[in-house]
Amino acid sequence: MDEEKKRNIATWIGRAAKIIDATSKVGAEVATTFLFDRRQLDPEKYKKTLNYLLYLNRDDFPLMKDRKDYSFMSGKNRLVGHYYHVENAKALVIYVHGIGSYSDDLNAAAENFFIERGYSVFALDLTASGYSEGESIDGLHQSAYDVAACVKTLSKHPYFSKYRLCLVGHSWGAFGVTAALNFVDEPVAIVELSGFYQPDVVMVSLAHGKAGYFADLNKNYLDTANENRSGNVNPYLSAVEGINKASKTHILLVHGTHDHVIDYKRASIISQKRYIKNRHVEILSRDRDHGDIFFSLNAIEAVKQARQLAETILLTPYKKLAKVPSDVLEDYKLKISRAANTELDQELFNHIDNFLTKALR
Repeated sequence: MDEEKKRNIATWIGRAAKIIDATSKVGAEVATTFLFDRRQLDPEKYKKTLNYLLYLNRDDFPLMKDRKDYSFMSGKNRLVGHYYHVENAKALVIYVHGIGSYSDDLNAAAENFFIERGYSVFALDLTASGYSEGESIDGLHQSAYDVAACVKTLSKHPYFSKYRLCLVGHSWGAFGVTAALNFVDEPVAIVELSGFYQPDVVMVSLAHGKAGYFADLNKNYLDTANENRSGNVNPYLSAVEGINKASKTHILLVHGTHDHVIDYKRASIISQKRYIKNRHVEILSRDRDHGDIFFSLNAIEAVKQARQLAETILLTPYKKLAKVPSDVLEDYKLKISRAANTELDQELFNHIDNFLTKALR
């Protein structure tokens, strides 16, 4: 090959590299903007979703009718927590939802379980979720700072400070309750369900599911995009470091082996078990996907059939739920059982209750 051809090839390789580099930078910024710079689920949005038709919510549980709301600051936003009082409660469970969710949606089934089992519950709406303020969650690290602000506030509160604290979180909330241990005094016990061990890792894991190993090669761009929006806080908070710091806290790690959102082998907290030094950690793997971790096998099958029916009689003919006539919606509701769809995995939740009870002795 002559020298001129070599120079031409080198020039085109250089140009291609610059295009790929620019595309990667833009892609990372677009991805983080889409994920973070918007409000998550709130009551009005939830009523327009299929999940609202499929699952029971707070309004369906009599024990959750009466509650008292408390607010506190987390950074620049005022967050809201909903307190459900139980007489002679075993402890106070701070319950933390996942991303794209809030405390009153299908999470209410889990919250109601703890109320039934004798725990007072403080159900937290994270930044830009539910009844809390915020137009952006800023990044996946935010749940840890929100949980830490909540724990610090309640620990100093003249009423709540009497309680022994247990924290329970799902997904983004699961990261929150474990990574918050980097900042707060040790609660008695923590249960994390389907949590990730570090924000930057789960971002790459999610991108890997869409773009394969190209996502791994572009981790630095995702990192830069997250750093640019994190301000003065640490976007690389580690759940494992928090778990190890809280050496006296009893911690139950639960994750589905078929989790397609937070990959069991790549991004889950359980995947880092060789680095966990806390001697009070218990690991529980379940034959579940990410959103199924709460529910019984019967419920998972019932929801599958209900979604198929919705596709047939609601979404295919009318394209959007908002366009479905009210009489068709009512007919659909009669054909499904929201109670059956929301049946909890009693084996799992009994295990959680027993774990907390033992830790509280």
